[in-house]
Amino acid sequence: MHPFSRRFPIIQHLNARLRALVRKAPRRRPTSAADTPATPKIIFLHIPKTAGTSVRQIVKKEYPGRQCLFIYSHSPEFLASLQPRIPEARAVYGHVSFGIHEILGVQGRYVTFLRDPVRRVISFFNHQARKRDSEFYRRIRKGLTLREMLRSGICHQVNNHMVRIISGHEGTDPVDDEAVLRRALSNIEQQFAMVGLVERLPASVALLGERLGFRRRHRIPRRNVNLRPRSRRVDDATLADIRAYNRLDRMLYAYVQQRFEEEVRSLGLEQAHAG
Repeated sequence: MHPFSRRFPIIQHLNARLRALVRKAPRRRPTSAADTPATPKIIFLHIPKTAGTSVRQIVKKEYPGRQCLFIYSHSPEFLASLQPRIPEARAVYGHVSFGIHEILGVQGRYVTFLRDPVRRVISFFNHQARKRDSEFYRRIRKGLTLREMLRSGICHQVNNHMVRIISGHEGTDPVDDEAVLRRALSNIEQQFAMVGLVERLPASVALLGERLGFRRRHRIPRRNVNLRPRSRRVDDATLADIRAYNRLDRMLYAYVQQRFEEEVRSLGLEQAHAG
């Protein structure tokens, strides 16, 4: 048994279930050279509140100028406008989901970062409460609580959002289907170059550089990062609901966390720090 699992028995239980899910996961046919002769693009899935703003600064340095397409609009007109730039781009970065490579008509190797699901949801709600231009700012100012947001189903970003993004799940209705988790796990195993952790950001950036052959070590810019949001107290009932409405995300995170620790240990990156 891995020492990480011995320290956290719940991880052992979750990983046993996740190994079974991986075995049942549908096998997606890998993209072959016959599909397109182009070199696969590196596609960074920026999941909200997972240090994406900080990682984006590293991506800009590694893929400067027109080498990276940044996608923060999903309108058909905007995506169509990117077509002339696709051939010369080496990377894609933005608030996109798995499957964007098919929309763009390219091969892709994916990268993303995960964050402890409970902390991510709290951080998302706090962000919505602070930013006047955010979608739910007015409702929160009028008294909308995080628990009400979770239970009402009005915001898919507080319901298994990491699994939604990595699986390519469409729709915004509440989801708690392990088939969606199985798709996410299958995608990670077959289509992802690396999945990092916000809580292990220095080691994650080191692993990212190792996997993608970065030319240099990058200093981690602290942009829009707050691992332990304190602006609003979260009561026990709300915490219980966060865990319940993010059951799939918690299972995904536990699986990736153990996988990540094994990877950095095998590469000697346990004490990695940005230089």
